[in-house]
Amino acid sequence: MSRIKLLQLATFTVFSLMAAMPSFASETKVTPKRMVTRAETATAIAKAVADEAYGKEVISEEMPFLQECKGNVWHVSGQLRRGIPGGVVEVWISARDGRVLKLVHGM
Repeated sequence: MSRIKLLQLATFTVFSLMAAMPSFASETKVTPKRMVTRAETATAIAKAVADEAYGKEVISEEMPFLQECKGNVWHVSGQLRRGIPGGVVEVWISARDGRVLKLVHGM
């Protein structure tokens, strides 16, 4: 068999096998109604974002965080010890996909 015929046969075989394989891109995606279902997950997201924005030292003084989920939004906020003036970090997180919707720090 000539070299060209062999190359044509090999190419045809490779493309035939590729066409027969299932395509992962065509699979149906299943999206959960809520990606962030636990308070611990919401807290981890909020802490990571707050540490980056305001610094670990500032945020560590506001631990432990308080969490509350209303509808599809987590509200996570820091706490200050009694008698200490100042504000705390507040983070709103989408329960559906984990996006940070809002991040603020009071004064």
